Amino acid sequence: MFPLSGVLMRTSLLSALLVVSSLAAAAPPEAAAAVRETTRLPSQDLDSALQSFVKQRHLQIIYRSDVVKGIKGSTRSIEGYLSAQEVLHQLLSGTGLTFRFLDDKTVMIAPSSKSTTLTAFPTPLRLSQAGSALSTSVESESSSLQEVVVTAQKRSQNVLDVPLSVTALSGDALHRAGIDSILSLSYSVPSLVVQETGGGFQRYFIRGVGNGNSSTSLVGIYLDEADVTTNGNSQLNLRAVDLERVEVLKGPQGTLYGAGSAGGTIRFITRDPDLSKITGMGDIQFYTTRYGAPSQEVTGVLNLPLLTDQLGVRIVGTYANLGGWIDQPAAGTGNINNQDLRDIRIKTAWQPNENLSVKALVDVNRNSGHGTNASADSSYNLQLAVDPTLRTPFRSNYDVYNLTASYALPAVTLLSSSTYLDTLTQAVVGLKYSVAPAPEPLFEFLNAPDTRVTHSFSQEFRVASVRTTPFHWLAGVFYKDLSIHYTTDFLYGYANDPLGGGLSTNNESSKSVSVFADGGYDITPAWELGGGVRYFHDDRTAYNGDELLSGQFHNVAPRVYTSYALTDEIRAYASASDGFRSGGFNPGEIDNPTYAPEKIRSYEIGTKGAFLDHKLTSELAVFFSRYQNMQYFIPTPDGIGMLSNAGTSHIWGVDGSLDWQATPHLLLSFNGNVTRSRVVKLLPGVTAVIEGDPVDFATDYSARVAVTYSWNVTETIPAFAHVEFSRVGPSHNTDRGEGGDPILFTTDVINMLNARVGITRSGWSFELFGDNLANANGIQDAVGAFGFGSRPRPRTLGVEIRAELE
Repeated sequence: MFPLSGVLMRTSLLSALLVVSSLAAAAPPEAAAAVRETTRLPSQDLDSALQSFVKQRHLQIIYRSDVVKGIKGSTRSIEGYLSAQEVLHQLLSGTGLTFRFLDDKTVMIAPSSKSTTLTAFPTPLRLSQAGSALSTSVESESSSLQEVVVTAQKRSQNVLDVPLSVTALSGDALHRAGIDSILSLSYSVPSLVVQETGGGFQRYFIRGVGNGNSSTSLVGIYLDEADVTTNGNSQLNLRAVDLERVEVLKGPQGTLYGAGSAGGTIRFITRDPDLSKITGMGDIQFYTTRYGAPSQEVTGVLNLPLLTDQLGVRIVGTYANLGGWIDQPAAGTGNINNQDLRDIRIKTAWQPNENLSVKALVDVNRNSGHGTNASADSSYNLQLAVDPTLRTPFRSNYDVYNLTASYALPAVTLLSSSTYLDTLTQAVVGLKYSVAPAPEPLFEFLNAPDTRVTHSFSQEFRVASVRTTPFHWLAGVFYKDLSIHYTTDFLYGYANDPLGGGLSTNNESSKSVSVFADGGYDITPAWELGGGVRYFHDDRTAYNGDELLSGQFHNVAPRVYTSYALTDEIRAYASASDGFRSGGFNPGEIDNPTYAPEKIRSYEIGTKGAFLDHKLTSELAVFFSRYQNMQYFIPTPDGIGMLSNAGTSHIWGVDGSLDWQATPHLLLSFNGNVTRSRVVKLLPGVTAVIEGDPVDFATDYSARVAVTYSWNVTETIPAFAHVEFSRVGPSHNTDRGEGGDPILFTTDVINMLNARVGITRSGWSFELFGDNLANANGIQDAVGAFGFGSRPRPRTLGVEIRAELE
């Protein structure tokens, strides 16, 4: 039993008690807020939209007139079979405002408490109701948690209504926590684990699924509507800068997101251009790392409306000189793992009328460095087994181009998304490991360099219903043409006696097409039943310069779910869903050149809720997954190895979160997960693992506690302080091999302590931050079994200065 089990058990019990205790006090599901009616609101300013809405629904809405009228630009047209809550979510999305039902006919709209200040409403307020608009002297303090709208199911929903486990963090929350990459995101999201292996290589895992074997991923990555999922060992390291939000969808997403999302999907949603006004932001950071060199980062955002309310562009640029902290004594060099990072993202939006929307996105990223951050010892000295003087430079580049267009018809909405992706990852590595018994137990491998180039084009067409009845649906077709080219210049030998070397190449291509459909039906206003299916066909080839292999792979991925609103604010759900990863080939291997697709079937039961006038929200999910035809890297007599199906594993666990706005100034957050995995059945001839071994790279548990306190230094100077502690448990790597000593490797437990404090005045903000204050330096990724283990960045202290133009 691990140290956090008691904490998680108590958290689970607390969530259950909160659900039970709220049943008697909460409004019934037939309350006006939850009842769906046909709603039609044309595109108009927010104040007018609210006036139209209250007349249609016979509600009254309390808000401060100057706050609502101060929001420029027009709302999009809203049409469908929607509840009052759903309409308000759409109207207020991106405005910085939130709402709260005072009773079943009265709604209060107020600034959300996400920002740098929490101030009570001054008077006067505006009371909007059918047939009247009155001034009143009501005072109220906005101290509820901001409600989050997500598009995890490819339609806008309150995150509490989505019948699957989703963690969503707004752009402001990301900045407050100092999150600028998927690696730093992983410390804040239960069940998400990121492992850096140096030189631009990183692996993503969700709920124990995401092993780095095979050429394709088990975790899908999306930038807006663009599918940017690539190789499982070298996924894109997207920058979390100027984002609307990040969504992490946990569990198989095969039906809506296809191959490569068997473990889950990570979606980066960028901010759209503001079509009504010029805005901008400048940000500069200076920080220093223990044992290392100083770093500087500069980020700028410029938003330009080119044609008022119709056409605009948003430009985001980052330059970072990231100082290294790893030395290479044998080569007489220090701080070798420096990085020179440049990223520019340009997004344009054209909305000539209320029905048509066209968005174009370009993201160009360049990152290079003089050395790897893997293979360092606890003193941050590079340890290369083959040649300790070996230079280890790297490059990691990508270009993303996406064009998305949507058109709203009276009954359906049409969408087209076209994406082109280019990546280049190049790194130098060296390792030594055991493949044979004495007297020659060591096999050495050196490459200089290893190059991976990816080209991908994808196209999705989608049609979704405009909801005017209890039934909603969407359907689509998805095509992807993916090619991956590997080139390795290598040397190898036994017992320090080089036997040979050469140039190894491998070219893989995949032309896949999928058709999918998904929908749901409201059996009652509280009870929804739904499901979907995706058919996948993949024409795949592999060529090593000598032998060409080809074949076809197929898969059908269904999902079913049911969701029930116990009250207006508490929902329970259950689901069963499939995820999958395509098969492939081993050119040059005689006995078993083909490996079959993987399949994961997962069952999940969960509950989500908001309590205490939305001051407290919780989420709890229990899951069980059957992981079939695992693609494992197994040794071969030549010591190189190949990919093969190993058998079946079971993965099960629990994850949850709790956010409590304890006072108007104090926000407390907790999340965590527990995951267990076991190999339960092996195919004949598999010796790399045995039954009972854990699944490679699966992390046993993680937990995070965060405290954010906001206050006003003066009436015009708001301030905040944020402290968070996260703990990531051990993961494993098992390779029992053929002869020699088996590898049974367990990573270290990583404890991370981060803090940030800042003030804001007249559009300027000043922040001090510290990351890894406890200076954790254990091995954090399971490829440490082969000498590649990376360690967290040592204690880092810095200052950030930001200016915003409104």
